Amino acid sequence: MSWVGDLLRAGIDAKGDTIKFSKPVAEVDLTISDADQGDGTTDVTLQVTDGAGNSLSDNFMLRVWTGGGDDFGVDALTGITASTGTIVDSTTANGDIDLVTDENGTAVLAMDNNGAGSIYVWVALQSHVYESGELTITSS
Repeated sequence: MSWVGDLLRAGIDAKGDTIKFSKPVAEVDLTISDADQGDGTTDVTLQVTDGAGNSLSDNFMLRVWTGGGDDFGVDALTGITASTGTIVDSTTANGDIDLVTDENGTAVLAMDNNGAGSIYVWVALQSHVYESGELTITSS
């Protein structure tokens, strides 16, 4: 059976439901920035861009994980929430998540370290892994 038949069997009504198909973007990049809140948390902004650094207006699936050392290992934080974008799955609670950016290719994650310290953030996008480097979080 065709893929349309598979969708219909899965309960998608071709007339009633909207299905969005996006063409893969040939050249993508990602910027990672953070804003320390001074209370044991930091807001991490992820922005998908084209090769020239222009923000891409589309939704993108990202895998994001955090660690306490620069070793690609997952270490859970006290909390991770999305103020922009949507968390759709969590492999390790507050440590390894899948999320979808908003329609502007942006995701903003509030990362709670429960105090001062350093964290690292890695993001997988279209088979590439991007890293934040050390993010210093302060707490007053």
